[in-house]
Order: sequence, then C-alpha cells, then structure tokens
Amino acid sequence: MVAGDRNFGVAADDNPATIPAAFVLHACYPNPFNSSVTIPLEVTGPESQHVTLTIANTLVQIAYSFSQTDFTPGLHTLRWNGSDAATGLYFVTAHSHNARHIQKILLIK
Repeated sequence: MVAGDRNFGVAADDNPATIPAAFVLHACYPNPFNSSVTIPLEVTGPESQHVTLTIANTLVQIAYSFSQTDFTPGLHTLRWNGSDAATGLYFVTAHSHNARHIQKILLIK
C-alpha cells in the first residue's frame, strides 16, 4: 500500500525483462597515460550500433567527442591524443540508445 491508500499498491516483478547491452567499453590503456590512450569498444550484438563517446574532465568540460553511426559487431580500438588537454582526471563515457558505460582515465604530463 502507498500512504494508506487501499486502492493503490506497488508490486515488484520477480523476472524483469532486461535490455541486452549493445556494447562493452573495455579497460582503457595505458592508464595513467601521458601521450595517448587506447579505448577498446566492443559491439556485442548481431547488429551495428550507434555509439557516442565523450571524454570530459571533472568540471564536465568536454575534451573530446566522437559519434559514429555504424560500429559493426566486433572489437574497435579508438585512440585519444590528449596533447591539448591539461593533466588530470577524465571520464570516458560511451553510450547508445540502451546502454551507458563510464571509465576514469588519468592524464599525466
């Protein structure tokens, strides 16, 4: 019951439907890095996926943004050259319409 209302209740589904992840963001390497970092992205489903990748600092200022419509199934490696970025902590965010993955990377110059 919700707030004493006998006409309204909330039930939990024992077997909720899950949306399969369309891709996996593997560990970025090297981490920490000083010249460039490799970002492995694997599309796990049978179809191509639209994945947007952004790299932002701790102030949520975008240092890099990449959007590609057709990531085909399989492993893809992206490389970011942080030569224009300041030393510090960055967040790599990859997202599609049904999944989002975030990783921390550290740039040391």
